[in-house]
Amino acid sequence: MEKVYVVIGESGEYDSYYKWSIVAYLDRGKAEEHKRNANNRGKEITDLVFNQGYDHDSLSNEYDPDMLDNMEYNGTTYSIEEVELKK
Repeated sequence: MEKVYVVIGESGEYDSYYKWSIVAYLDRGKAEEHKRNANNRGKEITDLVFNQGYDHDSLSNEYDPDMLDNMEYNGTTYSIEEVELKK
């Protein structure tokens, strides 16, 4: 059984919790690398927006184009979900 590894973004909590798919890989290592890069860039952006007062419209996360549209006050975290691939 072949697997696909989907990088997932998450932000908010309780009623404002939101989860979205970003990209899928057949190779878990590539998914892990994408997740790590998205988390690192996400932390930089969260710091710039919430701690240094940057306008989020001037920033972007090249690993997650939807991050700034979905980000809540607690920032964004990334994980991987393993899904069965059916052909």
